[in-house]
Amino acid sequence: MIFIEVKNNAGFKWYVNQNILAKGFLFDEEGNFYRNDEISSFFKDVGSFEDFKHKLQVANGSFAVIIKNGGQIYAAVDTLRSIPLFYIKHNGTFFISDDAWHIIRKVNLRELDDIGVSEFLLSGYTIGNYTLFEDLQQIQAGQYLYYNDETKELKLDFYYKHLHADYLVLDNSRYFERLDSIYKNVFSRLIESVEGRTIVIPLSGGYDSRSIAAMLKSLSYENVICYTYGRPESFEVQTSERVAKKLGYKWYFVNYAEKMEWFKLVRDENYLFFASNAASLPHIQEYIAVSSLKNKLLVPEDAIFVPGFCGDLLGGSYVPHEIISGRVQLLFKEGIEDYIFHRYFNLDNKISFEHIPIIKKRISEELFKLGSDGIKNISDFDSAAEAFFTNHKVAKFVVNALRPYEYFGYEWRMPLWDKELIEFWYHVPIDKRIGKNKLYDEYLFNRLFEPFNIGFMKKPKLLNNVLNLYGGSILGKQLVRIAIEIYKFIKKKSRGDFNAFSNLYMICSNELSKKVRSLPSPQNINSIFALWFLLIFLKNHLNKKMA
Repeated sequence: MIFIEVKNNAGFKWYVNQNILAKGFLFDEEGNFYRNDEISSFFKDVGSFEDFKHKLQVANGSFAVIIKNGGQIYAAVDTLRSIPLFYIKHNGTFFISDDAWHIIRKVNLRELDDIGVSEFLLSGYTIGNYTLFEDLQQIQAGQYLYYNDETKELKLDFYYKHLHADYLVLDNSRYFERLDSIYKNVFSRLIESVEGRTIVIPLSGGYDSRSIAAMLKSLSYENVICYTYGRPESFEVQTSERVAKKLGYKWYFVNYAEKMEWFKLVRDENYLFFASNAASLPHIQEYIAVSSLKNKLLVPEDAIFVPGFCGDLLGGSYVPHEIISGRVQLLFKEGIEDYIFHRYFNLDNKISFEHIPIIKKRISEELFKLGSDGIKNISDFDSAAEAFFTNHKVAKFVVNALRPYEYFGYEWRMPLWDKELIEFWYHVPIDKRIGKNKLYDEYLFNRLFEPFNIGFMKKPKLLNNVLNLYGGSILGKQLVRIAIEIYKFIKKKSRGDFNAFSNLYMICSNELSKKVRSLPSPQNINSIFALWFLLIFLKNHLNKKMA
């Protein structure tokens, strides 16, 4: 028996056409645009596992699809798992849904997966197909599923893997030419997909979201609103406002210093269930901002949010430091499994020592599935580490920041993860993705930022820029001294807490202090929030929610 039920219609809506359930949007290999119920026509000819795989491989977009063909099920998510799907085989019935909690209620699951809980405490997500509950599984980024109700065969495989290979060696001018064409294609697709609606950009002080704003301006798309959040003295806030003003885009600021706003977040039970889906830590940063923009009617109801998640990952920002510093022997001595465990599972929470080798085994199993075994050189090592990072930290944690947009009723787009753009970066050699003259940064500054005079450096590079420009001159020393004093003043005033996470830390610590002997460090807010989510939220609310 097969049970299919989709529940989440916030933001994108599910459309059912005969035997096909689909949600999201995509472009095919010829550039045809499919959205809403049109996605069903793209998948209508699927009659086998190979047919399904081919369709998925040529699709470029954000979507989830479930096809019921008699007693057979085909299901998949896109290359970033932006619209998650969950499944379980229970007492002879195969259940699949976009709502993990719905399945949990349906089959009356109560047992947590102890290893999954430990993974969650150390990272904010679970590894591979596992979730927080025993037997409940999720489809991974770039993965597709087949189930035959008659034979009970369940098959999963990857139609897409985020691996770097077949490197293309060019000089920078040739790379720039290719990127010019790719960026124009990517953002033309974005503009076509939004169909004239307002684009809302969470504009930080960094480069990724700025590149989105610059590209839209270069293509003369003016229906754009930018916003940022945190404390008003934050470098991020100030830079965001400068960029928006230079581009002539409307800009809003949401002050995160009010403690009451954080109370609203932790008391919004519906959001916490919706955004966690029994596998990921609910995203905290965007919630207050999107709620404020909506309640104050600052963005239209049909607006589309366009964040710049992890574009710098593609450009090389997460290449292991040991490779950049020339200490690659340390990587090979440590091994890929230990490297991933120590770098990506590093929240300040205590777990059972016995769980650590099991977690490492799961890491190893996922690397094997991704085809990342047999590492021979630094490029192989980096490719394996980044593929795991993308399938886990990006797909299950960073991309989970889309949930606040959906929760408040908005669609979203992720142009920096358009398949054409990521395929370009996956073929760029590692030496072009590291060092002071990274191709990514050079391209953004030379081609996108300088034409609009928005080439403002990130704060960590600002002091270095002064030193590079003025060296040991008297003027240089004075400028550095002034900049340091300004930074000390700002840091003292805000306690270095530009997003006001100290408010959330205080709320969580007050509720946890009676349950645990020692609290996680406030250095990473996700540490205490993961602990709070498991020990306070699930314990106090799960039974009520499941009733």
